[in-house]
Amino acid sequence: MIPTLRLAAALVLFPWPAFADPVFVEWKATSGPLPPPYAWSVEMTISAQGALALRHCSGGASAGDGCVSRSAQVGAPQLEAIRAAVVQSGLQSRPMRLLDPPPVGGETVEAVVHMPEGSVTLSGLPVEADADRVGLVLRAIYLAVPAEIAAEHLPGD
Repeated sequence: MIPTLRLAAALVLFPWPAFADPVFVEWKATSGPLPPPYAWSVEMTISAQGALALRHCSGGASAGDGCVSRSAQVGAPQLEAIRAAVVQSGLQSRPMRLLDPPPVGGETVEAVVHMPEGSVTLSGLPVEADADRVGLVLRAIYLAVPAEIAAEHLPGD
């Protein structure tokens, strides 16, 4: 294949933005098993350059009228605060441990922070010994979200 055609094929299969601004944080929260009028879910990504994309669905919806999308820019200091929290937490060398057995029902929060050294997976259900380390990173993520978006779309901190 001619090099130009290879590049064109690569750009079709993997569009340029996927190369230019990889995902730094993936975050998800759900209400847990509630009846549709009360159920909600929030999914959010923050790119390495700070582009925030959030989708909040309510009433048990997963698309359409029951969902609202928001976007914003996260500043460099907030991105650095997330990185620093991951390093300070030690979760890269000592991953968090989940409660076993996990509680049944209730709100859940999960996140993945993609660092150059590897990804760190977080859950709102760590064992007690890991709760402060996980909370440090989850709080840094929460605080990185612009206040007006957090107040309207994120569960309480």
